[in-house]
Amino acid sequence: MSMRICPFCREKIHRQAVVCRYCKRDQPTVGRRRKNSSGWLAAITATAVIVSATAFLVTEFIRERNIWSK
Repeated sequence: MSMRICPFCREKIHRQAVVCRYCKRDQPTVGRRRKNSSGWLAAITATAVIVSATAFLVTEFIRERNIWSK
């Protein structure tokens, strides 16, 4: 069973506890969750940039091809 220390009363509580069972105070969110969400944001941004660049290059290629075929 994974435990951590309540930052308010210093008692041992479950790692995933939202409220301390001793002092009844809300526990701060775990920093690891924020790190994962920023990783997802970076991945989504990179994907959007790649898709946008590919769409732009394909559009320019088709436009240039139409000009040369006239």
